[in-house]
Amino acid sequence: MKRFGLIALMMVVGALVVFAPDTSAGSGKKQTGIVDFTQRTKLKDVYLSGKTLFVHDDEKMARGEPCTSVYSYEGNRKGNLIIEFHCQPVERTKTDKFFVRSLMLGAPHNLPEVQEFQFAGSTEGHRIKH
Repeated sequence: MKRFGLIALMMVVGALVVFAPDTSAGSGKKQTGIVDFTQRTKLKDVYLSGKTLFVHDDEKMARGEPCTSVYSYEGNRKGNLIIEFHCQPVERTKTDKFFVRSLMLGAPHNLPEVQEFQFAGSTEGHRIKH
C-alpha cells in the first residue's frame, strides 16, 4: 500500500508544470523565459521564489561552459545572477510556452524541485544535472 501511494504521488507531482508567458528569444543562440515561482522551489543548491529569468546560451554550451544562467527578474528587467549550471538537452514535443517541470521533494523539504525547463517554440528540453 505504501508503494502504491508513493507511485501515485510521484505521478501527480511529476505532472506539475509551471507555465509562464511566452518570452522566448526564438531559436537563436540564446533563449530566455520568465517564470513566476509562487511557491519556494529548489533548483540544485539554491531556492527560487518570485519572478525568475532563465537564459540558455548555445555558444557557451558548445565551449563546455555552464550554459544556463538563472537571474532574479525585478521591475521587468534582469536582476542578480542566482545560479549558473550545465544542462542536459533532451528531445521533447514542440511547445508554445516556456515552462518548468518540477517534482515534489519529500521530507524534510516538502518543496518542488526543478527537473527540466523548455522554451517556447522549441523541441528541446533542458534537464537539470543533479
